[in-house]
Amino acid sequence: MSEDLKLPVKHEMRYGKWQDINKWKRDAAEREASNRPIQGSSQDIIKTAMIKVFNCLSGDSKMLLMVHDSLLFEIPDDRVQASVPVIRQIMETAIKLKASIPEEIKIGKNLSEMTEVK
Repeated sequence: MSEDLKLPVKHEMRYGKWQDINKWKRDAAEREASNRPIQGSSQDIIKTAMIKVFNCLSGDSKMLLMVHDSLLFEIPDDRVQASVPVIRQIMETAIKLKASIPEEIKIGKNLSEMTEVK
């Protein structure tokens, strides 16, 4: 950690209170340092899964977008039942890990009509 961040930097408030600005920076840096490996690994897993799923999609099936850790696909009705197990398998095994990552898959005509597929 930078020596500059170890020193308190006082910011005086209106009624005489003060806060250490560097403490905020130190705390933020510590949170980021502990969170970065988790978020980075999660990002690697989803990117790998997205590439593998994209490569197996055929015809009119499309990967439309990603929202946080969810992927949205547009798949013709006659291919949905065959596509779900393939997508689930790819998503759950994109990267070999000691722990499993179970996927939740939902289908529907629009986002308000989604139902989970077991």
